[in-house]
Amino acid sequence: MIGYDHAEKMIQLAEEFHGYFVKKCDINYDWHGYWEIDYLKHYLESRDFSKHNIIVTLGYVLIQINERAMREFSEVIRSLYPVKSCIVVAVDAFSDAQRRQEFRDGWKEFRKTLCDAGVNYESEKFGGWYSYAYARLDRRG
Repeated sequence: MIGYDHAEKMIQLAEEFHGYFVKKCDINYDWHGYWEIDYLKHYLESRDFSKHNIIVTLGYVLIQINERAMREFSEVIRSLYPVKSCIVVAVDAFSDAQRRQEFRDGWKEFRKTLCDAGVNYESEKFGGWYSYAYARLDRRG
């Protein structure tokens, strides 16, 4: 499991949760957290994911992210390839009309930056009332 957040404090919090799960719940998994995107890209590029099914999840990020950050995140996803399969899931907890539109606009921009990075989507589903979307990705070329 790999986590990324631009805020170091969020990665530190995730590390605390990881420690709790390992200690209290007797769950053991390999977890790496990054807040510096260049270190994350380097880590991903040094691994072979060709036999792995990858799920990338996004939360509120589609509403608050800027163009540069979307481009960087798309490049991170590209650095996973080749993979067996890659699915991106994006969710926003709020569902008022304005937020839904912001989410849709963010998803549309994210799709564009993925394509610019060389990652296309084979299929996608977009939520009607709530703000959620998912897509199966494919690296071409």
